[in-house]
Amino acid sequence: MSEDTDILFSGVLAHSFDTPLQGSIIFDIDDVGLDCFISYNRELLEKGKGQGWPIMYETDEELETKLIEGEYLYFVITSSYGLSGWVLAKKVEMITKQRNEKDEE
Repeated sequence: MSEDTDILFSGVLAHSFDTPLQGSIIFDIDDVGLDCFISYNRELLEKGKGQGWPIMYETDEELETKLIEGEYLYFVITSSYGLSGWVLAKKVEMITKQRNEKDEE
């Protein structure tokens, strides 16, 4: 018997993935902490700031405050290839389903 896991993010504000490819195997999803979000994504934030991405803000401190007040979490995803990236969301759930060998045929 094998298993499948559905990963459900709710309250998603923004996300970024490097070349998502079918068949990627997710190794880990870590709640890294909002304090790392801004420093790890400096270039991406600079590109999106004037366009209201991920939200409207003037300073890094204001962005961090809005994310904290909105109760967002910074999830970093590592995978076998392609799907590595991150999600800003309020919650993540992992639902594991058992799969019978006969179902795989």
